[in-house]
Amino acid sequence: MKTNTVQASSVNLFDELAQKASQPATFEALIRLVKPRTRPGKRNLVYVLSQVNRIGQLSSELLYLKTLYGEYYDRIIIVTGPTNSIGVNPNVFKIAGSKFIHICTDDPVIPMLGLFNTATTHGVTQLEGIDFLIVNAWGLWSLFKKSIVSGNQFASFSLPYSMRLKGEAWMKKAGMDITTPTVLLHVRDKGYMPELSHHGHRCANIENYRPAINFLEDQGYQIVRLGDQSNPPITGYSKAVIDLPFHEDYDSFLDIYFAATCCFALNQSSGPASIVRGFSKPALMVNVSVNWDFPPATDLLMFKHYKNKITGAELSYEQILNLGLAELNMDEEFEKAGVILEENTPYELETALKEFVSIQRGEKRLNKSIQEPFYITSQKHEKEVLEDPEQSNKHTQVFGFAHRLTNISEQFLTLNPSFLSIESEKFKELI
Repeated sequence: MKTNTVQASSVNLFDELAQKASQPATFEALIRLVKPRTRPGKRNLVYVLSQVNRIGQLSSELLYLKTLYGEYYDRIIIVTGPTNSIGVNPNVFKIAGSKFIHICTDDPVIPMLGLFNTATTHGVTQLEGIDFLIVNAWGLWSLFKKSIVSGNQFASFSLPYSMRLKGEAWMKKAGMDITTPTVLLHVRDKGYMPELSHHGHRCANIENYRPAINFLEDQGYQIVRLGDQSNPPITGYSKAVIDLPFHEDYDSFLDIYFAATCCFALNQSSGPASIVRGFSKPALMVNVSVNWDFPPATDLLMFKHYKNKITGAELSYEQILNLGLAELNMDEEFEKAGVILEENTPYELETALKEFVSIQRGEKRLNKSIQEPFYITSQKHEKEVLEDPEQSNKHTQVFGFAHRLTNISEQFLTLNPSFLSIESEKFKELI
């Protein structure tokens, strides 16, 4: 009963703050807050970012803003709640660029404006001569994806020189060689933010990565594992593997530093992936669920296994899409659909990583004709969803996998030829 009471209280508080945020007085308070930081005669844009405590949300929204508006504005003013709470990494603001100005407010109502969609078709509305982007994270993501599809390029973050020097000094103190290539590793664990247990399908067991990590060690890479202390520590590796959240000299700036300086990342759909993308670093994205993400061309994907809970039969990509599973994002929704998502096996992880390393070294090139069925099936799904009135308004108008940016691991397809319904003999010919 106590848990239900606390949840009800939180919902009531949220509703109360949202109601206050919709009042004209809140917009007036926002204008008073940002006006001293605007510059007369300059182009100023204001954006309210509501989820500052989520590093993935924070870094991705800054990247989207830079991509969409960076060249059109002299100042992009970001308004958030306090940054001194657990989970906030304020170092992210330092990599967006000098045009970005960050303002914190202790007013609990103003950040709620970041949950509203009151923007014009072009995303921007004007109040008292100042441009405001009053759009929620979902709407911003949609604007970003449409922009990229229309031919615009991803913007990129920049590591400040002072942070680079600080990071190099940290590496030397930790016994790392700054000239040795470093691989960034992140595995989302169920211990992270337990209140988000409904996202368990996005998690994985880091012990399954042991053969892959051993391979990287054997190849002479340094491996830095990102995460937090809710993750299980990793043991049994050489000094080449740094378990960053458990290091005695850990500092939150290191999450940014290693994302910027790694040669590539072994990653999955979680916060650090957004920072890696912001620095245009290649990433092998494993244990991926089929969703409306929009990965860049530098990513190589390996999907989780979707299986019928009763029969154990594995679903093909086309079946996953036809059943509407790409539109699900909660554990209870998959449970209701009678589907379980199984992690990539240790062998799959190791094999795909070997392929990815070969690609990074220029020893292998992907065969576009192998990827073509993936794009065609994805394009068909995007068209069907957007033609359905009940579905089109629920999504961001761009199904990322349909737009020929990202590729699937060919090793994953070799081990799972039924994923794209390619006959084994035909697949062998393509390989």
